[in-house]
Amino acid sequence: MEIVSHSFEDLVVELRKTVGEQFVSDDPEDLIPYLRDSFSALSEKFFGKPAMPRVVVFPGNAEEVQKVVKIANKFRVPVLPVTFGTNMAGITIPTVESSIILDLKRLDRIIEIDEESMTATIEPAVSYGRLDFEARKHGLKTVSKVGGYTGGLVGNFVSANMRPYNARYGWTDPVVSLEVVLPTGELLRTGSQAVPGFETLNPYVRLCFGPDLVGLFRGSLGSFGIITKMVVRLYPVGEKNEFLWYEFSSLKDLLNAIMETQRNDIGNSVMGYNAPGLYSIVTDYEDKKDAEKSRRIKTMIPDSSWYLLIEIEGAAEKVDAERKIVDRICLEKNNGRLVRFTDEKMMRYLQDYTTHRGQAVMHQCNGGFFGFWCCMPLGKIIPFIEEVGPQFEKLELKDLICPDEPLAIRYAIIPFDRGTTMVCGISIEYDPLDSEQTEKLSDTIQPLIITMLKYGGTIPLTMQQLTNMLLMPSYAELIRGIKRLLDPNNILAPNKLC
Repeated sequence: MEIVSHSFEDLVVELRKTVGEQFVSDDPEDLIPYLRDSFSALSEKFFGKPAMPRVVVFPGNAEEVQKVVKIANKFRVPVLPVTFGTNMAGITIPTVESSIILDLKRLDRIIEIDEESMTATIEPAVSYGRLDFEARKHGLKTVSKVGGYTGGLVGNFVSANMRPYNARYGWTDPVVSLEVVLPTGELLRTGSQAVPGFETLNPYVRLCFGPDLVGLFRGSLGSFGIITKMVVRLYPVGEKNEFLWYEFSSLKDLLNAIMETQRNDIGNSVMGYNAPGLYSIVTDYEDKKDAEKSRRIKTMIPDSSWYLLIEIEGAAEKVDAERKIVDRICLEKNNGRLVRFTDEKMMRYLQDYTTHRGQAVMHQCNGGFFGFWCCMPLGKIIPFIEEVGPQFEKLELKDLICPDEPLAIRYAIIPFDRGTTMVCGISIEYDPLDSEQTEKLSDTIQPLIITMLKYGGTIPLTMQQLTNMLLMPSYAELIRGIKRLLDPNNILAPNKLC
């Protein structure tokens, strides 16, 4: 994208006047970190190579965001918004030269926690962990996470279209209403906030005054607008909660147990893992590095086993009753056994991960991270895994921490919509400095997508290449048409969504 009739020096001067000298940088050392994330080394071949941005800007409020976007339109310079959290899959990596990185880290306020409506009004740099900590002071909590406590809600729920999973609350979309800076710099509020003054009087209703515009921005990767505030649903903290863990000898037994628990509306957090997945949860780097300890732990986690992690919560009588139902489903009907480790640290990691607290999530990622997640019908999970497994085995990859051992493939199974569909996740830790290993993993992305489509798999977001490759022409053209309507100068996140 060419700058018209102005210089970059003029651009930087205007940006500094708008947000302050200290909140604008064109120093390479400040720009280079935006060129990579934990997955980008793998995705370059498929999603495009990073392009050096020209400047990074840190606005402090929605008004400054509006001014920056208007300046970008004036200079015809692309803007890539970056929210708070663990950015992955190249979503926030610039692919257009000389862009503005709009880093929203300063927008970090929890503006309100409203006990009556059970909502929080937050800015994009608020993390799961911080909001959950504050909400619990009011007897409330965030819904089950789709990432560690360091992840951001706005980036996950809106930009990346992630869906929390929670049988107790059904299909959980906690987004209520949004404040959005459009690609032209105009301000939009959705839901009940569309009435001037309701942003303080009643921002707590999503479906009103016509189409659901929250849905327009979900999965848009920042291409349709920049979220500056979000009203998000909170949930009551139960009188009692309990953590349950079960081992199964087959994936079929695990899937049956998940399906039955979900159809009984049981579980706040419900997740299934294979043996390498559980091993990565209950160990940290030091455990993996200690060969003797690693072998001992692996003897407790048979290679062929699958594991179910459940958190149940509510009134004490309800939790006790649900525990009996889960035991009957897992132990009696599906040949499971209870999981208990004698190692206190392993049990702490297991409990932390079941609620998606930070340490047990973050210690899994010791290097680069390859993650592939898709949603498909229950009956397709087993044949899908049976087909993709050999695809990875042929690569003959080695473990990141113990190079003499083969690289373990971690599978995760997470139910959606009361178990009518399942998320199947594949994750691998790799060395991004190992060019041969990186090349091999990069080459698996397109075959994985093809295999996913064979079994009816879907993903929560799309990118330009996927829009062109996967979607029916009328659907893809509708997305492009919305982009042209909202963003006539193609300023926001060009080449990302469409």
